[in-house]
Amino acid sequence: MISLIKNEQIKLFNRRTTKAAFLGIVILNLLIALVIKRLFGSETDNFLVGTASAASFLMILSFVITGFAGAILSTEYELGTIKFLLIRPTSRVELLLAKFLGIQLVNLYFLIAFLLSSMLFSVIFFGFHHLDQNNMHLIIQTVMKYVDEFMDCLMISTLAIAFSTVFKNSAIAVGSVFAITIIGKTVVELLRESQLNWGKYVLFSNTNFSQYLSGEHAVFNGMTPLFSVGMLAGYFIVFMALSLVVFAKSDVTV
Repeated sequence: MISLIKNEQIKLFNRRTTKAAFLGIVILNLLIALVIKRLFGSETDNFLVGTASAASFLMILSFVITGFAGAILSTEYELGTIKFLLIRPTSRVELLLAKFLGIQLVNLYFLIAFLLSSMLFSVIFFGFHHLDQNNMHLIIQTVMKYVDEFMDCLMISTLAIAFSTVFKNSAIAVGSVFAITIIGKTVVELLRESQLNWGKYVLFSNTNFSQYLSGEHAVFNGMTPLFSVGMLAGYFIVFMALSLVVFAKSDVTV
């Protein structure tokens, strides 16, 4: 299994799109720092403020990781390389899990790259002024934004892998997940505004753990951290089961 995961990492990092994604993350954080400096220079007096502000753009990573996850298996079918994977002395379950774990590692790398680049440019442009215990809320807020984004990317990429397995077409898999993500988050907001409590069962109502911070109100009544964990676990099991069943039964001539 370890060798399979390493092989997936090598393939992912040999792609130009992966390198372009990391470069894009760095450039994005440079632009964010420049804009904040330009518009709020006098109000942004230390790097924690800049880092926290940059974290508001983390949602972009959800779409980036969807592109990678939606193509990780379907591309193998499109190029015909799936045949070479299946003749190896490993089970289809191991192959699928290796691809899943490979994507989650890339997800983690993207988050780390975003954090480090945002901190670097924030230090350069805003320095270390006025750092004290009053900044603790900024640290907690920023950490929770990264936790939320990791959960968001985990669930969305798992769905994208499932669609990639079912449709065997990158464009359809990625496009479908993009549509579901945008529509799903919009629906959550509409249900919240309409005070329809069954909205708590929608996937995207449960990926935001910041709502459980002290003083914050949950999106829907009756929601708790344990409830959200349970809902996410349920969705995760369904997505992974769909991927495993379809991939195991997929008819590929080798």
